[in-house]
Amino acid sequence: MIQWRAPKDDGGTPITSYVVEKKDVKKPWEPWSVVSSGGISTKAKVSRLEKGREYIVRVRAENKIGIGAGLESPPTIAKHMFNPPGPPGPPDCSDITENAVTLDWTPPEYDGGSPISGYVIERREMTGKWIRVNKTPVLDVRYRVSGLFEGNSYEFRVFAENIAGISGPSLTSQPPIKATRAITKPGPPGNPKLKDWSKSYADICWTKPTRDGGSPILGYVVEAQKSGTAQWDRINKDLIKMCAYRVPGLIEGMEYRIRIRATNKVGDSEPRELPQAVLAKDILVPPELVVDVSCRDSLTVRAGQIISLITRVKGRPDPEITWTKDARALSRDKRIEMNNNYPLCELVINEAVRSDYGKYAIVAKNSSGQAQATILVNVLDTPGACQNLKVAYVTKKSCMVSWENPEDNGGTEITQYIIECRQPSQRGWTVVSSDCTKRLLKAPLTEGCEYFFRVSAENKIGAGPPTETKTPVLAVDPIEKPGEPIDFHISEVGKTFCFLKWKKPDYDGGSRNLGYHVEKKPKEAEEWERLHKGAIKETYFMADRCIENQIYQFRVQTKNEGGESNWVTTAEVLVKELLAEPEVKIKLDGTLTVKAGDSIPVEATVKGKPQPDVKWTRDESTEEIKKGPRLQIETGADFSKLLLTNAKRTDSGKYVVTASNSAGTCSAHAKVNVLDRPGPIRDLKVSGVTIDRCNLAWEIPEDDGGCDIYNYIIEKCETKRGVWSVHSNAIITNKAKVTRLIEGNEYIFRVRAENKMGPGPAVQSESIVPPAPPTNLKVRDSTKSTVTLGWTKPVSDGGAPIIGYVVEMRVQGTAKKGDDGWKRCNVAAQLVVCEFTVTSLDEKLVYEFRVSAQNQVGMSLPCDLEGAVIPREILEAPEIDMDANLKQGLTLRAGCPIRLCATIRGRPPPKVTWRRMGIDNVVRKGKVDLIDTMTFLVIPDSTRDDSGKYCLTLQSPAGEKAVFVNVKVLDTPGPVMNLEGTDIKQTSVTLSWNPPENNGGSEVTHYIVEKREIDRKTWATVKAEVALDKIPFKVSNLMPGTEYYFRVTAVNEYGSGVPRVTPTSYLASDPVSKYHLVSQILMSSPAVEPKIVMPESVSARAGAKLRVEALVSGKPAPTCKWMRGENAVVPSSRLAVHQSGNLCVLIIKDVSRTDSGEYSLVAENSSAKVVQALKIVIRGQCSP
Repeated sequence: MIQWRAPKDDGGTPITSYVVEKKDVKKPWEPWSVVSSGGISTKAKVSRLEKGREYIVRVRAENKIGIGAGLESPPTIAKHMFNPPGPPGPPDCSDITENAVTLDWTPPEYDGGSPISGYVIERREMTGKWIRVNKTPVLDVRYRVSGLFEGNSYEFRVFAENIAGISGPSLTSQPPIKATRAITKPGPPGNPKLKDWSKSYADICWTKPTRDGGSPILGYVVEAQKSGTAQWDRINKDLIKMCAYRVPGLIEGMEYRIRIRATNKVGDSEPRELPQAVLAKDILVPPELVVDVSCRDSLTVRAGQIISLITRVKGRPDPEITWTKDARALSRDKRIEMNNNYPLCELVINEAVRSDYGKYAIVAKNSSGQAQATILVNVLDTPGACQNLKVAYVTKKSCMVSWENPEDNGGTEITQYIIECRQPSQRGWTVVSSDCTKRLLKAPLTEGCEYFFRVSAENKIGAGPPTETKTPVLAVDPIEKPGEPIDFHISEVGKTFCFLKWKKPDYDGGSRNLGYHVEKKPKEAEEWERLHKGAIKETYFMADRCIENQIYQFRVQTKNEGGESNWVTTAEVLVKELLAEPEVKIKLDGTLTVKAGDSIPVEATVKGKPQPDVKWTRDESTEEIKKGPRLQIETGADFSKLLLTNAKRTDSGKYVVTASNSAGTCSAHAKVNVLDRPGPIRDLKVSGVTIDRCNLAWEIPEDDGGCDIYNYIIEKCETKRGVWSVHSNAIITNKAKVTRLIEGNEYIFRVRAENKMGPGPAVQSESIVPPAPPTNLKVRDSTKSTVTLGWTKPVSDGGAPIIGYVVEMRVQGTAKKGDDGWKRCNVAAQLVVCEFTVTSLDEKLVYEFRVSAQNQVGMSLPCDLEGAVIPREILEAPEIDMDANLKQGLTLRAGCPIRLCATIRGRPPPKVTWRRMGIDNVVRKGKVDLIDTMTFLVIPDSTRDDSGKYCLTLQSPAGEKAVFVNVKVLDTPGPVMNLEGTDIKQTSVTLSWNPPENNGGSEVTHYIVEKREIDRKTWATVKAEVALDKIPFKVSNLMPGTEYYFRVTAVNEYGSGVPRVTPTSYLASDPVSKYHLVSQILMSSPAVEPKIVMPESVSARAGAKLRVEALVSGKPAPTCKWMRGENAVVPSSRLAVHQSGNLCVLIIKDVSRTDSGEYSLVAENSSAKVVQALKIVIRGQCSP
């Protein structure tokens, strides 16, 4: 549109019209084209312009006189007055089906100055071109795209359109969507059944669900519930692919409910339960065997065919199957397969050979019984080689050839024999006879020629292997006996063998077909024993099967066709082992270095007598290296080779070869280093982030690949672009500074180590963002002026360490518009712990608190404290939490420690007091500890005296709390009470007593009564079991006029208790009349020096308990002291000293070699001092 003003001078007559013209600036030669020429309006629309071209517009006024001068506009480019809009937001995909999807997007932020008139949608497959979806623009920001192909993946983009044109494309929808049906959970499995069960498993099966929810069934989950519980436990870790499963781990006698769920990628289906419960128990059925009709009784096959023995087996539990051949168990190998697919069991022998014939047996055995079946197998093959081929009666014209039947006729009768001959200069054999049925043949010869003969047996399968003569037969008349062997001697003697050597005789009797006979004779024997069958051709022989440390003689003679020579005998020789320690040398200098993928050869020479056993181990392990696909070990008489192919980095180490025999052991090792790329670096951290740089630090790899790391390669990637670029490949330390970063961009880094073998795997850093807010903000303590807050660390630190926390507070109700009222509490220093005490508070105000975490990127969102807080003192009455079982009482054996513990609470912290009620009101033996909120009372080495009622008391200004525990120590009884003798007569006395105050936690079962003459040291048992109802007890058979002491011991189920001795001795005599005091007589017993009776030495094994008892006598009663060397023995938790009456005991628990040495016992009274020596020897392994 253009406009103008009317001319100032209309030429004296009114304006009748205006002429509007246009012209292209770049085409000045073209004439002006008229746009309009009528009307007196000062506005006009210039149409038919080409977009982008530059035009000049001219306007001229016209009256009735004519057209006036023109007014030209400046050059103007033809363009629209509005701009195309900006791109819309990326489309979001929803409601995806197999042929349609719904798209939603946001309008563009810029509409170009003109309202959006519509949107254009395009789609494309992942490898295709963009295709427009809607023919006409849509007005809504939602569109349902149809016509998709099921299974294909699609991307979408949207264009906005206004009057000025169409916008650029939006970002493509992410991620690409796949046109598939709507997926739901599958239906439950169908028809669950219990197929089989035993005491430890149950076999179940089911059918597939009728509906899979639109997604393939990924597998099944089996769950089980024990009887008496409501919990269902998942049985299988991985999804079950088949519709059958064996539920393992059942407990015998327990009843189970079992159910199955189907699973697709949406989730698990509803469960389907077995109709009946499963009781875990075995079904016992004795084994039963039925041999298949194809091999029943016997089976005949030809060599090379397959032997298949099929048997149907029944029995529960599944029987253990064993196949035997001729009473020898068979095992799997390259030809033998054993397929036990119950109820069918099959033995398959591929490529049958003649040696496979025999009697095969299958044995089925289970806990219910055993069954056996036998099958005779015959393998038809060609006969074996004929035996004992001989050529005799040789003349210049003929000879007699004889032989014996083969050991194996091939499973069928021999029909004939084939006899052939040849001369040594010929290769081909000439048939002498092909239909001989006897085992003897006269063969024609040509004088002066030599002949070899061979014989083959033939049956209906074919001819067997021939048997050849070893030496040729010379067609001459008979020859003479040979001479004697020369230089016959014993070259080597072993534990059970002698190695004999000799030389050929000077005269062979005219025959080159020499043989030798070797015999032996023990010294005590009279007859010689032949050591081999037939004649031997070699001039040496190994005479084995000798008896060690026995004397033998050996002799040898020469033999040919003419006869046998005289014997040559050795001197007597003693057969015994000649020992030589093993020697091992590895043919390697230094360390063997190989590249990954190469082979590792290690060879060692081994010597020793007897032949050492060789074992290869690795590093410090004692386990022998096993052969495998990559590892080969070859050991000979004097060597051993190890070859490891396709070496890996993990094959580096020390390879040790050990040779052992009865003379000793020797080892040698070779160090192997396999070079490979280094492993990944560790603990990659990003720190010191600024606007254009940051610092990287990491730990060197655990594995450097066997060689030094040259450098590290650092790569960086902008997360928006996703393209990696190398920052530096020449970093030689484990830290680096990354520069030239762009402010505001997010980067991730990865680092890899490099050695001469190449770079290792990369380790990538994590993106750094502000941390998550702290959690679990609580008030831990409060006073009138302070509040102590506590919290836990954020779930995520954002990829960078937490550098501190910010605690803020505000008075409730002080928030204003523009000022939320929060004030920072920790302003003095950075807060790095998860606790803070806010001070200077007013108890009349109500406060709110929050805490935020901070890393090097920024501050997290705050974590607000739930509810407002008023500062006040907290009083909490004491509380005691004790285990319910402990409250019911503690019962333990004597010697075990008493451990009582409880959790206590209270504000302020209460005073803790442990007491034992009764006689001993305060605990003195035990140790009381208070750790945090736990209080402990520990009494080590408890005795019967520690039984009783224990009390834990808490006291504080807030109150008092107590709890009681009954402790029962199970021990032998204490001493009986009120022991005295009455009714004393010449041969008897009646003893009475009361039960012990402490029965050791168990009822007294009986008593032991003993007596001792006053001048004797040992006690004699009167009766070992005195019943409870036999008190008082009469002691009979006393010696008249003898003075006795008596003692009584109570016994319970834990043993004999502490004996109680009568306070005075009793004289066995009849009662006498009342005495009269004649005069006062002072008497004193004579002093007797101490006497010690104990062994001179004792011994024990390391780790055992050592007890040494000594009888000590003397008047007055001596004092005893145990000494080790010059020092007194100090009792401890491991060492104890006891003295009871005249018995002195030394006890050492868990003895070791350090307890060995010289000890002594010192007994001293007013009469003398006696020392008795004792030697203690502790046996055990020597220390390294």
